[in-house]
Amino acid sequence: IRLTPNVDFGTAKTLTQVLRGRNIATKGMGVPGVEALTLPYIRHADHGGNVYEVACNLLEPKIGSVEKIEVELEKWIQQQKQQLLSKDDGDDMNDQYDRDYFIEKAYRVGTTEEQCLSLLKNADEDEYWMRYDQQVFSRFHEFLG
Repeated sequence: IRLTPNVDFGTAKTLTQVLRGRNIATKGMGVPGVEALTLPYIRHADHGGNVYEVACNLLEPKIGSVEKIEVELEKWIQQQKQQLLSKDDGDDMNDQYDRDYFIEKAYRVGTTEEQCLSLLKNADEDEYWMRYDQQVFSRFHEFLG
C-alpha cells in the first residue's frame, strides 16, 4: 500500500500496526495471518518525491486475505479522516480527506494461493515454467515500473 506525501512516517506506522496480525494479542488490532512492515518508497521529486509504503505478506492466506486487509485499510482511512477533521475549523474540508488523500496505490505483488496450486499441478512442463516466470516479471514491472 503506497501512501501519499500527506502521510508521515508516524502515521504510516499506525497503518502497519492496524494490519499486522501479531498485534492482535498485544494491541487488540491486526489481521490474522498478515505480516506488515513500513518501508520508505524512494523516488525522484519529479515523480512525487519520497513516500512510505506498508508492505503486507499473507503468511496464512486461508486466515488473512487481501479482502480483510482492504476492510482494515478503509477503517484506518476513516480514523485518519476523523482525526484531521477534528483539527480543522471548517466543514468544507470533509471532501478533501478521501481515500486518495491517504493512499496513492494499493496493489498486489506476488503469487496467490491459486497460482501456487496451479503451478504445482503443472510443474513438470518446462513451457509452463517459462510462461509463469514471464508473468511474474511482467507483474513486477507493471507495479514497480
